Amino acid sequence: SGRYEDVSRSLPNFIGAPDSPLRQAGSTWKIASPKDAWFRLARFITKEDLERFSAVAMSVLGSADPRFEMDLEDRWLAPIRGKLREHSSWLVSGLSETLLLIAMFSRAIKAVPEAATYAGRIVSSLLKHADAQRWYSLSHQLRLLAEAAPEEFLDALEDSLSQGDSPVMALFKEDGGPLFGGANHSELLWALEVLAWETKHLARVALMLAILDRRDPGGRWANRPKSSLRTVFLLWKPQTHATLVQRLKVIDMLRRKESDAAWRLMLGLLPSGYDSMSPNPRPRWRDSAEAADEEVTYALIAEGANALSQRLLEDAGLIPSRWIQLIEAISNLSLEIRTKLLDALKALAGQLDDDNDRLPIWAALRKLLGHHRS
Repeated sequence: SGRYEDVSRSLPNFIGAPDSPLRQAGSTWKIASPKDAWFRLARFITKEDLERFSAVAMSVLGSADPRFEMDLEDRWLAPIRGKLREHSSWLVSGLSETLLLIAMFSRAIKAVPEAATYAGRIVSSLLKHADAQRWYSLSHQLRLLAEAAPEEFLDALEDSLSQGDSPVMALFKEDGGPLFGGANHSELLWALEVLAWETKHLARVALMLAILDRRDPGGRWANRPKSSLRTVFLLWKPQTHATLVQRLKVIDMLRRKESDAAWRLMLGLLPSGYDSMSPNPRPRWRDSAEAADEEVTYALIAEGANALSQRLLEDAGLIPSRWIQLIEAISNLSLEIRTKLLDALKALAGQLDDDNDRLPIWAALRKLLGHHRS
């Protein structure tokens, strides 16, 4: 503590100076521009420094948040009851940002050629085989960790989802509170949205969002996996650098592996008279290596809508609920697809043996056509 006190006494000299490298928020000192400081200081970093940083990062980021042990409805009372983390949120965020700097600008560390590998190892050690408490404790840092080490982050999430109890699903248990409570899963969804911008990650991200959609218990917050999945694939403003052809290939993969989620996604992507969206977050420092995005035109939107409509017809099968949803969405389909839909319904009538399956479809058709007979 003595060493920090010696340093802290000299810090006020920097406040108020032009282009001061430091900022003060209460009793907390911050570097004004971590990125600028990195390029000035990284050449002095040694392997011993990175090893020491790794140990500190694992200790601080890997520490348990005591709120996890509290009842969901009581977690908002944690500060009052003294259930606080051992380390401040400033330190936790600062270490996560430094991890991202190591991952993105490791070439500035001249003395350690393999410096970039440290970020991946730390993220993997933190999240691979992580229990529910670890996912909860790191919930506010997941976007930074994902950008720092995308492959390791996706590996860890994939591993968690493959387990029977899926520890990461603990994030979807919303905290209680006097107003809206807390949504611990938001950073996880934002992390996946960030990674979805890169075409090389899109298929894995989409599959994980589809799995999360299937397992989502629902809640008060509108930020859900199905919403993230939809915004990524929007025909009129896709939140990914992938082209329409590439996105359709990923959707076809989802149709094979997560049929129900793919069905909901395709229905949600059909053009309608009015639509809205909130832009997904982009990588903070990681620049895309891809060429310019595909230009979205009315012709491209129509091509995508027609491709989705055809897939919806193919996937409706003998499932009455799907046909009812298609009938309800008929105004969003092209004339060609509407004709095919009605022809398919006529053929379906001869395949369904149970009148209880057939009646809801005809009821939906009567409603559509304006007939209100019982």
